[in-house]
Amino acid sequence: MKNTKRGLETVELATEGLLAINRCDLQGKLKVWCLQVMLIPKLFWPLLVYKICSTRDEAMEAKINKFARRWLGVLAGLTDVAMHCRKAKMRLPLKSILEEYRCGKARLLFRGLRGPGCEDSATDHKDG
Repeated sequence: MKNTKRGLETVELATEGLLAINRCDLQGKLKVWCLQVMLIPKLFWPLLVYKICSTRDEAMEAKINKFARRWLGVLAGLTDVAMHCRKAKMRLPLKSILEEYRCGKARLLFRGLRGPGCEDSATDHKDG
């Protein structure tokens, strides 16, 4: 299957998940918890495995932010920076799917990189 189809499937998965969470009879903060704990990790895997274009990632992020704003009862004009900032006075425990995606890609990239001196620097430790 092409990566473009996987991108469309991932966007559909995000939309279906958001609508399913929205249909639940829970408080807004519990819906956001469901989003952070269940849906975002479920979306994260296809983003890492397949080459999905960034416009689809940004579209998913916009949908997620729209639902999260509605569930939390904040104004629609609240910026993404305010929602996902880690250094603000009032921090919301929200993860940005784009930020997580970029960090995950960087981890995969750096995990595979080895410098020319890395193999030589390994020392044998004798524990006893």
